[in-house]
Amino acid sequence: AGSCFEALQVLQDAIDLDPANPLAKLRKAMALSHLDRNVEALEELEQLQQLAPRESMVYMQMGKILKKLGRLQEALACFNHAIDLDPKVGNAVQAQIDRLQMQDIEEDDSFL
Repeated sequence: AGSCFEALQVLQDAIDLDPANPLAKLRKAMALSHLDRNVEALEELEQLQQLAPRESMVYMQMGKILKKLGRLQEALACFNHAIDLDPKVGNAVQAQIDRLQMQDIEEDDSFL
């Protein structure tokens, strides 16, 4: 985890130098998520979404984080939007959607 904290500082320095640097923002969000700082990661991705609204990877990462936060419908919408933006990411996104649907089924079964 120590290297993640160091990486966060380096990425923040890069963002401070160039606030419109999409790659630094994406990597910062991924590092935050790795540290289970998912709300902060989502906020970073929402800012990035304004800078790069047609970048499928932003929506893919948002979907993963929303899934971790239990916001399954929003996660599904992000995954579907990622596919709409870039059909080539379809297999990776479909795997996330399948996991999401299995999680929904398992939760529904828990009420039985």
